[in-house]
Amino acid sequence: MLALVLQELQKSKEPLSVAALSKKLNIDQSALEGMLDHWVRKKRLIENNAQGEMPANCAACSGHARSCHCSAQCPFIARMPKTYSIAAGERGTDND
Repeated sequence: MLALVLQELQKSKEPLSVAALSKKLNIDQSALEGMLDHWVRKKRLIENNAQGEMPANCAACSGHARSCHCSAQCPFIARMPKTYSIAAGERGTDND
């Protein structure tokens, strides 16, 4: 099953969201997230829009500053769903 997830992302020409991959492979999203995390840890996949933790000094703006230097981690800004893609140099390999 892990290999199937990796193969599907290798075939894709664009990053896939968990929801899209779940639907395509008919796998429960919570199970799929564990599989994707496995491949990210193995450095075979990239989580394209991973959200880091908000820096401590960003709490002061409370989301009111549009040009905030930490807007990527701001809890007041809507986030897109996580997407995954094959890491550089991984196209065409499927086993680990």
